Amino acid sequence: VDDKGCVYVADQSAAQIQKYSGDGVLVSTIGDGLVDRPHGVGVDSQGNIIVADRNGGEIFKFDAAGNLVAQWGGHGSEDGQFTLRFGPFQIAIDDSDGNFVANIGSEGTGPGQFDGGGPLGITVVGDELFKVQFGRDQIEVFDLDGNFVRQIADSSGGLNSLTLMEGLGRDPQGNLLVSYNGRVTKIDLIGNELFSFGTRDTDASVGPGEMAAARQAAAGPDGTMYVVDLYGVVRWGQSGEFLARWGSAGERPGQFASPDSIAISELGELYIAEQANRRVQDFDEDGIFLRSFQPLRPADTFPGIFGDMAVASD
Repeated sequence: VDDKGCVYVADQSAAQIQKYSGDGVLVSTIGDGLVDRPHGVGVDSQGNIIVADRNGGEIFKFDAAGNLVAQWGGHGSEDGQFTLRFGPFQIAIDDSDGNFVANIGSEGTGPGQFDGGGPLGITVVGDELFKVQFGRDQIEVFDLDGNFVRQIADSSGGLNSLTLMEGLGRDPQGNLLVSYNGRVTKIDLIGNELFSFGTRDTDASVGPGEMAAARQAAAGPDGTMYVVDLYGVVRWGQSGEFLARWGSAGERPGQFASPDSIAISELGELYIAEQANRRVQDFDEDGIFLRSFQPLRPADTFPGIFGDMAVASD
């Protein structure tokens, strides 16, 4: 979301970034004919749109009007390039002109390295970047110059229950929300567990406080937490108490099919991206359906593959 409240969605099937107004009206498409499989999207403080393309291993920078400003990266082993075939799974920090400054990580399985699974969740708190990665049962921390600093939430810190990590979010105080194995754990920035909430559903009953697959967690401006589950959204209080659940399997408004990403605006509106239904649904903080962003065209091969979302505050 940018500072005008617009929502940017990375649509891998359509090979473009779709920009919507806060009320769900398509404003423009970005990157047509340039990006191949956009996986990550973000908006910087100047309103530029930064796009990470998995297939080409490149980073694209567009201005607020959608004009290409800079393009860098590519596959290779030089500074500013990405070594993994399905990158960018590494993270490159650049200056405002797209010049290479630092490459975070290298290919491998050691501390500070990236293997073929790639990172599943990244968030920046202060001057540090936190990353969870497929197949790794810890969180790695980098400074913003790309230097590996430490790893937290691993078995050495007593949090060996954090297995099968799927997503990473943060609350307004800067604590981390780690979603894994049907649960969410809130930890501080040095890896101390504050509390956990949710119980993994094992019999498809999905009772109060249960989650089938905690995909990603996010916190609203007041600290209320929301978790994208297999067929819905679960709302939790600031201390991890169960408050409500909404959604069911289906295609109607308020129903879900493979929801994968969540973003929350400063006004408290929730944007949920679905893989199978190829849409983004917008809800208020109580789960009242407001609108949906419809896809531009049906996917030729896949039912719909969304990457990341970015939401801007007004």
